[in-house]
Formats: sequence, structure tokens, C-alpha cells
Amino acid sequence: MPNLTHFRRSLLLLAVLLVAKNAAASTIFLGFDTQGPVQTYTTGGSFIANFGQSGATGSALDGAGHVWTVAPNFGNNVIKQYDAAQTELNSFVATVGGNWIEDMAWGGSNSIWAGTFEGNVFNINATTGAINSSFAVANSTFTGVAFDGTNLWLSGGFASNNLFKYDTSGNLLDTIALSGFGIGGLGYDLSDNTLWGGSTASFGTVYHLALDGTVLGSFVAGSAFHDGLEIGDINGNGNTVPEPSTILLLGAGLAALARRQRCN
Repeated sequence: MPNLTHFRRSLLLLAVLLVAKNAAASTIFLGFDTQGPVQTYTTGGSFIANFGQSGATGSALDGAGHVWTVAPNFGNNVIKQYDAAQTELNSFVATVGGNWIEDMAWGGSNSIWAGTFEGNVFNINATTGAINSSFAVANSTFTGVAFDGTNLWLSGGFASNNLFKYDTSGNLLDTIALSGFGIGGLGYDLSDNTLWGGSTASFGTVYHLALDGTVLGSFVAGSAFHDGLEIGDINGNGNTVPEPSTILLLGAGLAALARRQRCN
């Protein structure tokens, strides 16, 4: 049946688009304790390039070709936005209550999640740095932050060898104890539902972790503490959670195809 064949091919095309959106991430953005710019590495541990401003820690990627890096200072955290070619697009200061930003993650809807030296998490406007919300994380300093599209994954840093799962309102959902090491900078990999984190026990070591804390692998990048970490490719692959508008558009396409098939 020609109509059925066309319908199936259209569904396959939409499925391919969804899979492409979640293709495996290949790039990790690492902070080096303000010693220089963020550095990019492959997930296999090979250095790629420096990225953005000097004295940086955390990064955030929106998957649409934009990267934010932060050069922290107490109450004077300079956040710069870049395109994939490292052209500076915007610069602003995030005061975040006088805190020092260590790690960041894209939050969708023009927002960034920021974890701080003081053990707090802020959601800030990605254009101005204005605070949208905040909460404190118990048993955490140098707090790493990652966002899976629904919930936040946070690290204990030097205060505890724990990972924490919180909802976006600041309610603790789960505590995962790590064996023998803590984590600073933290990134969520949407492609395989795992985490990457910078070790507090062995500076320079980057761990690949299952959500239950199981170590899946590791590599060494330099000898500095990775207080900021993000994983994802700049132009749309990897960790970046699709915006609600993208999901609705794809859903609408599927619904339209289904209606067309019924009519035929």
C-alpha cells in the first residue's frame, strides 16, 4: 500500500531526527581550577583545544552552537557566551549572593544552573546573570552541577564523597555514595544516561560514572582539579536536552502523519 509505505518512511525519518539529537557526545569541557581557559578533550582523553576566556572553571552548552564559560570571583563571576568558532557574543556578571561559581550546566529556557564553592546552586538568566532561584546543598563544597532535563545531579566536592540527585525546586531525591573519591565538576551525558566528573582525590582524573556511582572508566587530563565539567558537542549532539518546543514540534509531526494515514 503506497500510503502505508509513505507513512512508515515518514515515521522513520522523525525517529532518525530524534536519534540524531541524542547521538553520542564526544567532547568534554574541563575547567582547570582557574589556571587558564576551559580545555576540551575527547571522551577517550585526547586534548582538543582551549576554549574561551582565561581563568575559567565551568561551562554550559545549549546544543545550538553556544557555549558559556565563567571566570569566577566572589560576587563578580564573569560569564561570557561564545559561538562554536569562539566568537564572543555576550558578557555579563553574575553576583549570585557573593558566591564563587565552580561549575555550570545548561538549564533550557534561557537559563543556566551554577554550582558554587560555598555549596549552593543557582538558576540564572543566561543573558543577564539575574538569579531565578537558588538552594543550598548539604554536605557539599566546590559543588558540581549537571542537568538531565528533569532533575539535577550535584557533587559533594571536598565536603563528602557523594553525588546528590535533586529536583529543580531544591528537594533531595537521592544520595549516592562513591567509594574512595569525591567529585567536583560534573556533567550529564544524555546519549547513554551517565555522568562524568572530576576527581577530588586524584587531581586531573576524570571519571565516567553510572548513575548509581559505578565507575565505568576514567582518563587523566593534566594535574589540576577539574572544578568545572560539561559534556556535549557544540552543535547539537550529546548531553543537550531538547527544548520543549522541539519535542512538541516532533510530536505534532507524528500526530499529523497519524491523522493523514487514518484519512487515507
